[in-house]
Amino acid sequence: MALNRRVRRWRALVPADLDALALSHHCVEGHTIDLSSEAPWARAAQERWRFCGIGELVDGQVVSWLLVAPSLNLPSGHPLEGRSRTPEAAVLVALYVDEATRGTGAGRHLIQTVAARLSGRVGCIEAAG
Repeated sequence: MALNRRVRRWRALVPADLDALALSHHCVEGHTIDLSSEAPWARAAQERWRFCGIGELVDGQVVSWLLVAPSLNLPSGHPLEGRSRTPEAAVLVALYVDEATRGTGAGRHLIQTVAARLSGRVGCIEAAG
């Protein structure tokens, strides 16, 4: 009897990956945030860290993701926009965990992977929402 297991992988996301995400815009506290590949915050993250997020891939498709931006390049409408932020911080832009992978530790793994990749490069990772 063969096991029917889906292969899960994790990889860095770049702005070009954003257009393939399930959402083209993400709502946070009633604000819409641009998640397109042309979003200035995504380009700034790519230039600074060489990635703008981490994705969980199942059978080659990005199903869950965590996106980050430099604190001085927040997308318009972000809950931290207009608030005092640490200049050398990364800010969580969006976190989405696919319903099928909830409860498997996917969200925790996304957060830990981003924290590990940014360790020594930023003073902290800020989040709100």
